[in-house]
Amino acid sequence: MVPLLLATAFSFKIPQSTAKFAVVELFVILYTAAYSPGAGVVPFQYSSEVFPLINREAGMSFACSVNYLLAGLLALTVPQLNHALGPTRLLGLFAGLDIIAAILAWLFVSGTAQITTLEDMNYIFGVLTARHVQYQIKESLPWTLRHYTPGLYADEPIPLYTWNRQKNLEPRHQEDDYSDQTMPDERDDAITPI
Repeated sequence: MVPLLLATAFSFKIPQSTAKFAVVELFVILYTAAYSPGAGVVPFQYSSEVFPLINREAGMSFACSVNYLLAGLLALTVPQLNHALGPTRLLGLFAGLDIIAAILAWLFVSGTAQITTLEDMNYIFGVLTARHVQYQIKESLPWTLRHYTPGLYADEPIPLYTWNRQKNLEPRHQEDDYSDQTMPDERDDAITPI
């Protein structure tokens, strides 16, 4: 999405003509097509999954309220920003914020692909955020760099939740105060089907 946003931004530098209008329109449509099925719905989908069943309705209501409040503030401030910065720099600012948001989401937002039921989300979020960041930097980032570098081979990294459990079994330092978090099938009291 960032390349499409930057392409839209630099389209405003085209000298005034019908081609400028057509190019800006094209990149706005492409950006909207890329944004809508992905990042456009992710906040709603993610927030509907992360809250425990007991307070999911209140949590989702709060998440939607914050989302719409900030969208309203953005709608109120964009005209002033557009006047002050111009469309190219404003869209460049948004592209930069998109990059920062992608990095922060990669570092701090837990993936939910391993879980098949909403009830098991508690185990996903049982891993402390500090542990998640540590895993992303020490395990996931090196694997990604090796995997996508031609000529290098990289074994698949162990899943975060297995890695977290292994780290919990290692001797701890005094400053590490992590509780033992396990997946549902690793618990001793897990219910087995009859």
